[in-house]
Amino acid sequence: MIAHDCNALQINTPYAEITSDIGAIEVTLSQILKSKPTAKRLCQKIFGNAQLHSPHAISRLLRLHLEQPDRLGLTSSQTKALKNAIAFGHQLYAQAQSTLPAFTEPPIAAQFLCNTIGWSNVEQFAILVLDIKNQILGTQVLTKGGLTCVEISPREIFEIVLRLNGYSFIVGHNHPSGAIGPSSEDLELTRNILQGAKVLDLDCLDHFIVSGGAWRSLRESTGLWF
Repeated sequence: MIAHDCNALQINTPYAEITSDIGAIEVTLSQILKSKPTAKRLCQKIFGNAQLHSPHAISRLLRLHLEQPDRLGLTSSQTKALKNAIAFGHQLYAQAQSTLPAFTEPPIAAQFLCNTIGWSNVEQFAILVLDIKNQILGTQVLTKGGLTCVEISPREIFEIVLRLNGYSFIVGHNHPSGAIGPSSEDLELTRNILQGAKVLDLDCLDHFIVSGGAWRSLRESTGLWF
């Protein structure tokens, strides 16, 4: 078994730049619709609960909905205004996209998960959805459990990966107790995720267990991927 400590790692990764831009879309919608509550409701309908970090993921979901603007209750002029705002946003995001890190090494994903859920006092399960270059499309904490357990269905994972048009994904959960060894339930869940991903032609890159700044890669420390 291999345990790691994020605090001992020297990783120059621009995490501060991995932020969701859905807020900007919501502001734009509120200006077009002249209603903040309506804009908030539309963003919830379009994006769901995922935290999207890629302009491509955001644009894809917007395009899908704007192909049928009546589903959003937008007039033709409102739809045109939003499309123009999106086009301008593409220009602004082009340079920012190049700064997103590629999750090609376990420590990068592990540190992200440590920062996201590692310090929670209840168990949480998170997913990182990646594109073909292993750059992050979006993240979501799928569920929150109690002090010692968390329940998750592989189906929930696959739904968010497919919705974001992901190529691969990484999952992780925290152990508030501080112990980062996998339980039998953790191993069984990982097997089920790997089997389902294979059927759907998706690549599950790793399953991390984190606690505070410490982490364990199940890909490194088990034979489940081989």
